[in-house]
Amino acid sequence: METLGRRKIRRPQTSPRPLRASETGSSRDARRYTVTCHACAMPMVPRVISYYGHPSKSICPFCGATFMQFPIGVRRLLLRFHTPPASLQALQWLAGLALVFGGIFAATCFGFLPDSVALFGVVGTAIFTVFALAEAFVQVVERTAARFSHESRHYWAGIIVIATLVSSIKSEFAGHLSLCFIVLGARWLFRVAFTFFTESGEKNTMRPAYTE
Repeated sequence: METLGRRKIRRPQTSPRPLRASETGSSRDARRYTVTCHACAMPMVPRVISYYGHPSKSICPFCGATFMQFPIGVRRLLLRFHTPPASLQALQWLAGLALVFGGIFAATCFGFLPDSVALFGVVGTAIFTVFALAEAFVQVVERTAARFSHESRHYWAGIIVIATLVSSIKSEFAGHLSLCFIVLGARWLFRVAFTFFTESGEKNTMRPAYTE
């Protein structure tokens, strides 16, 4: 404490040691802004790496492992049409529709419906069953990649390489594998169209009405 004229000035005392979490605030608030690194298991705040002004990825400041990647360019455009793999709503809808058409076919077999509806039930059951299997396969690949903190594109690249090798060794499987990839491509196009119309409907719903 120093005396300046008639006024006394109290200088703040600096602590020789860093303040603890209990002294600066709640430890729960301190952990709120940290995440756990999947490589070294250390609580940390990720450091963002930018590429030409655009965020590319975030890394752990302790071990340097990649924590999250931010897509840029074409990958960022394709991400708009990508549905998170954690959602099983599409698989449930496809399986439900396959069961409905299967029930229609079964009803025609037991005589509850006319025979003219049998073809409709068979075609619907086959189409929605195939798309349900494709959706289940995609969910397994995406969830496996997310479970081990990997990128799913590496899994898909491996699947394409394996399918190419199998079709080159066993030519009789080439047609079946091509049909599987056609179904997966049709499934992706369906998801793109569904996401596009869903986002358009949400934008029109959220648009404020003009009132005078």
